Amino acid sequence: MRKFADQLERLELAVEEAVAGQSGMLTIGAISTAMFDVLPGLIEQLKNDYPHLTVSVREIDSVEAVPALEAGDIDLAFARLDGDLGASIKSLPLLEDRLVVALPSDHPLASRTRISLSSLSNEPLVMFSRKVSPVYFDNLIATCRASGFSPRVLHEVRSVASQIAFVSYGQGIALVPASLKKLAPDNVVFRPLSQKLNVVTTAVAWNADRPNPQVEEIIDRLRTKTRSPIKKRAHG
Repeated sequence: MRKFADQLERLELAVEEAVAGQSGMLTIGAISTAMFDVLPGLIEQLKNDYPHLTVSVREIDSVEAVPALEAGDIDLAFARLDGDLGASIKSLPLLEDRLVVALPSDHPLASRTRISLSSLSNEPLVMFSRKVSPVYFDNLIATCRASGFSPRVLHEVRSVASQIAFVSYGQGIALVPASLKKLAPDNVVFRPLSQKLNVVTTAVAWNADRPNPQVEEIIDRLRTKTRSPIKKRAHG
C-alpha cells in the first residue's frame, strides 16, 4: 500500500507540474533566422527554470506558422508575421530591421549614397517568396505600389541569403534587411533607401484558443522585454 501511495503522490505531483507548465513538452516552430536570433537565449532560460520541461524545436517557413498553431502541431511560432492572423492567433513583434537595397557593385545606382524606392521601378527584383512568407511579400509589394509602381519580380527565393546570392550572380537587385550586410560578397553593395522603411523580421505567435500556462508565461516574458521600443537588429 505504501508503494501505491508513493506512486499516486508522484502522479499527482507530475499532474501539478504539467498544469503549471513545469514539465511536459513544449513544441516550437521557428524560421531559420529566429533559431539564431531569439531561440538560444529563450531555450537556455527554459532549461534553467524548468529542468523537467522538454522543448522540441522544428524549422518552419513563415507561411506554415498559422496553420501549425491552429492544428495544435506547435505551441509557439517564431516567424515573419504581422497584421491580422485570424481570430485565434495572436502575435507579438520581437525584431525589426531597416530595409536597404542590395545591388551589384558595378550597377549604376551603386554610385548613389541613398536610393529612392521609385528609382527601382524598372529594375528586376529578387524577392523573398510569397509561398514562404506571404505577409512579408505582400507588404513589400504594397509599399512599392504606394511609391507609384508595380515591382518587376524576376525571381522568388526561399531565403534572404539566396536573395543576396542572386544579386551577386547579376540576376537583379533586392530589398533586404540591413543586418544581412555581413552575408554580402565583395561584388554586392548595400545602399540605404531615401525613405525609412522598417519591417518586422521576427514575431512570436500563439493560439489563444489553446490555453497553455507555459506559453502564457513565455509570452509575458517576451512582452516585458519589448515594452521598450521594439528591438532593432545590430547593423554591421
